[in-house]
Order: sequence, then structure tokens, then C-alpha cells
Amino acid sequence: MTIIEQPVGDAATSSLRLLMPRPSAPTRIIQVGPSRAVKLPSQAAALAVNGDIIEIDADSYTADVAIWAADNLTIRGVGGRARLLAAGESAENKAIWVIKGRNAVVENIEFAEAAVPSGNGAGIRAEGANLTVINCYFHDNQEGILSSLYTTDSVIDIENSEFARDGGNGGQSHEIYMSYIRQLIVRGSYFHEGHIGHLIKSRALRNLIVANRITDEASGSASYEIEFPNGGLNIVVGNLIEKGPLAQNSTMLANALEGPINPIQQLYVVNNTFVNDLGRGDFIRARSPSTVRVFNNIFVGGGNVLVGSGLLRNNLLDAGLGGAPHVEQPLYRDGDIDENGTRSAVDAGLLDAYRYDYRLKLGSPAIGGGADPGLAGDVPLIPELEYVHPTQSKSITIKGPIDIGAYQYLDGAQSPPR
Repeated sequence: MTIIEQPVGDAATSSLRLLMPRPSAPTRIIQVGPSRAVKLPSQAAALAVNGDIIEIDADSYTADVAIWAADNLTIRGVGGRARLLAAGESAENKAIWVIKGRNAVVENIEFAEAAVPSGNGAGIRAEGANLTVINCYFHDNQEGILSSLYTTDSVIDIENSEFARDGGNGGQSHEIYMSYIRQLIVRGSYFHEGHIGHLIKSRALRNLIVANRITDEASGSASYEIEFPNGGLNIVVGNLIEKGPLAQNSTMLANALEGPINPIQQLYVVNNTFVNDLGRGDFIRARSPSTVRVFNNIFVGGGNVLVGSGLLRNNLLDAGLGGAPHVEQPLYRDGDIDENGTRSAVDAGLLDAYRYDYRLKLGSPAIGGGADPGLAGDVPLIPELEYVHPTQSKSITIKGPIDIGAYQYLDGAQSPPR
């Protein structure tokens, strides 16, 4: 076993990210691969102690599953992604990896084809408090990531990762599914082509969904694109959200529909681009007593902008499949919708909506049409990140009038094409 002493420092933080705990003392590196003394990730998991770094050579590891019990582990692929193919195997009949230790970081790993008889076989089963996932690829699993820890001191942070063709199980399995943790953070990630279940489902007390692409596309058959079944403090900023023609449910973003039991009931939907290629249904559906703020979004296609109660400010409605969006009446008798600054357009000026490229063209009515959305508690709602395809985000600084939608035109300085 190769052991290398190396200090580990704190990662950078931002206003949209809660810094995760990291070990500060020198630690060791365990190297894994076909040419190493430690051949398999499961062998490294058995050897690992608190604070280790596990480096897994880029190769395919078939039918090798693992339980990671130590705390403060960093597990990363080197030389490219390490590919974990379940091939019918699972740890504890749950997942390719079951992570029980606290403060794990998983980076540059591919998880594929997890399946178990219960229908919720996951790439990662998160059972320890705090997990960071960076630049990973989850595909063709029953669940991408499943959090089974019901504790309000856990934070799960997913960055620059891809989730494809996960789900199924009669709609009970999803691309990611979070339990009652303290906070879920998702940014710079790409969720697509889910099966029956939702692309993102989270019961966390607080959710930050920032600068992602969350799309059914032509072959996806997911239900909701985003669901917060028990409400919470939920901030959805700068995302590309698309419902496809094969979708199982006509709602795109659902809040508190299983009961508003989380202590805070606030939903902020700011500077997103919603495209409804199903052509009907609801863009946002929120159950009372949720406080909903819907600011500076583009809505394309037939459907109701908001079913529930809330404030709508400076949104752009664009004709598409099934007609143009419209503001719905409140879902509940005691609800109320307060709308101001809505613009309507025959063409929102998206660069290539048929190829899911929702950047703005010169002359788009979205340019300069927004307003400063203010704060959600201590979190600025004005966009600070922008999605770059695939699985990246970049920092942006808005100096002039804010544009409507997930992309700022910024004098033509657009994100690179896909």
C-alpha cells in the first residue's frame, strides 16, 4: 500500500455554499488500481481510517461494492474517472457505495447500473452526516444518490456532476432523493432523462438549487423536475428547467404537496428559464402556507405559471407548445397571487430552444427586463453563478440592469456553446 503524507486545507466558500468540515492534520493517501498493491476500492474501504485520501486509478471496477465507515475521507478518481459498474452487486443490498462516515468527499467517480430487489439501488447511499460530491457521473441506476439519514445536522453538497437515466420503481426512485437533512446544495450539475421518478427530490430543511440544467429532453419520462415535498427554505436560482413530451406528471416544480411540515415555508424562484415541452400543466405548484416569490423568470409553453399563493415580479411569458403560459388562480381559497411587471412575447429570444440552448440572443425582450430580487435571509438572490454545459458553472457579475431568465446577456459575452 502506498502511503503519502499530505496536509489538507479548507476549501473556498461563497454565499451560496456552506463550508463543509475538513481535516486539518496531515493524512495519508491510499492508491488503488490494477497495478497497485491495493487493487479494488472495496479493499481500500476496509483499510481506510479517519482522514485518509483514497486515489482510485481511472479504470473499470466491475461488481466491486463497498462500505465506507471512516470519517473525513476524500475518495477521488485520478487520471480520469474511476468507473464503478454494479453488475448486479450491491453493498448491504443498498448501493454501489454505502457511506457511513462523516464528512466524506467523493470526486471524479462514475456510478452505473445499481439495482436491488427493493427498487432503490443507489450509486451512493448516504448514511453519514455531511457529503460532498464533485465531478461525478451517475447513470442507469434506480437512484443516483439516496440520503437515508434523518438528521438536521447533515449537509449534502453536489457540484459539477451529471445524473442520467436514473429512476423507476413506479415513481418511488429518483435521480437524487434527500431525506430530512439540514441542507442540500446543488450547483453546476446536469440532471436529464430520468425514468418516472423525479429529477430532484428533497425533504431537506433548506435547499439551494443554483445554476443547473434539469431537463427531461426527448426521451425522459420523469415526473417533477424538482420536488420539495415538505417545503422548507428553498432557493432556486439560475437554473434551466425543461419538461419533456413523455413526462409522467405535468408539474415542473412542486413545493409542500406532501404536507408543509418543515419549520420554514419559503420558496424563492429567481432568474430561471422554464420550458414546458409537454405543453400543459403547472410550472410551479405550491401548497399553502408556503410564501412563494417568483422573480425574473422566463416561462415558455402552455401551462400555469403558479398554482398557489405568491408574488410574481418581472417574469417573461413566451408562447410555445400548447400555447402561452398564464397566471393561474390560487390553488386554495385563502390564497392570493400578487402579480406585477409581467411581460409577454411571441419569441423570448432564446438561442436554440430545440437543442436546449437557452442563452439569450441580441434583441431578446428578456434583456434588461428584470429587477433586483433582494435577499432570502442572508443569501443574495441576484445570480452569482451561471450554468455552462456540460456540468459546470461560472461566476458572473451583473453591473447593469438584470436580465430575465437563467442567462445574462452581458453585452454579448455569453457562455460557450455546448
